[in-house]
Formats: sequence, C-alpha cells, structure tokens
Amino acid sequence: MKTVYLVDQGQDFLEWDIEDGKVIACRPFQGWVWEGTEVHNIEIQPGDILEITTPRGKRTTLNHPVERVEEHQQEETLHARITKLNERIAAAYPDGQHVRATETNPMEFELVDADGKVLLTRSTLKSMGRVLKQEVM
Repeated sequence: MKTVYLVDQGQDFLEWDIEDGKVIACRPFQGWVWEGTEVHNIEIQPGDILEITTPRGKRTTLNHPVERVEEHQQEETLHARITKLNERIAAAYPDGQHVRATETNPMEFELVDADGKVLLTRSTLKSMGRVLKQEVM
C-alpha cells in the first residue's frame, strides 16, 4: 500500500491510500467520493498528475499534482484485515442478515442482508436513536 499526498490547492482531500491500484482511504474529507477510484499510474512520483477512473466509471485526470508518496511495507493492511473479518462473519451467517465492518474502518459497522445489500449503518442507527430520544423526552 502507498499513501499519495496531493499538493494543497484548497481542495477537501489531501491524501489517498492506494492498494492494488484502488483508492481505499481518502483524508481528510470526501472519502465517499473517492474511495474505490481506480488509479492507472503504475509508478507514482512527485509532480505526477494521476490518471483515474472514478467509482461512477468516468475516466479522467485529477486536477491536483502529487506532492509526495510513502510506500508502506505492512504485513497485512487494514483493508485486508477488515475483508478477512467480514468473510468470517458472513460464513457464520450464510443465510441471513449480519453485521459487518465497513470497508475502511473496523469501528464502523453496517447491517447487511444475505446478498450483501446494506440495510442499516451505524450512523443511521445513531440518528434514529437521537430522534427516538427526542420523541420520548
């Protein structure tokens, strides 16, 4: 995995974690936009403009050049650990709904059906709890 730091030109995202040619994390904001983006550049160097395909399928170039790149030699990335955890959970509940960790954060979770369709997220449950608390109070 590598972390690509982008030149700060006032945009809401400055860092991408890229694993196997895909953006798996985006900081500090807009992860919902960029995670899952395919990066076509093989060797990424400072000054490069990234050639990408967005999760919606649009092939384009990123407007912000690369500032620096950090390679991470980890035994197992967070993304890989979360994937393994979710596979173990799904195997325990092959025919029904179950909870799984989200793709980028094991502290966030979602309720999914047997086909993997997301039914509820932790943030949805928290919001529902706040609404119920207001109704009761």
